[in-house]
Amino acid sequence: MSSPPKCSRPDVVGSHRLDFAGLVVIDLSKAHTPEGRAELAPQLRDALRTNGFVYAINHGYTQAQVSLITFQAITHHDRIFDIADMLFTAVPPEEMTRLSRGPRRFKQ
Repeated sequence: MSSPPKCSRPDVVGSHRLDFAGLVVIDLSKAHTPEGRAELAPQLRDALRTNGFVYAINHGYTQAQVSLITFQAITHHDRIFDIADMLFTAVPPEEMTRLSRGPRRFKQ
């Protein structure tokens, strides 16, 4: 299985050196079949474990929808972090311990 292509950007713009993370490109059009999902799962897992981000293509959203989602994420970022923080603050410690010791669903 070949690795997905990485985004590339120039190292220098004008006189400024730029450091960019190479994001893995994930083609979500493959998610429509079991074979495609089987191919995407390890790519997505590895990319998120390594970089924490991916560049998704063929996701089905228009540029206008992506712009709206981005705007909402920027303007409501505090709420987004509050929701994410709930996973760590709303679950009782004993339940979190029980869940963290459960069987792994993905191969390591």
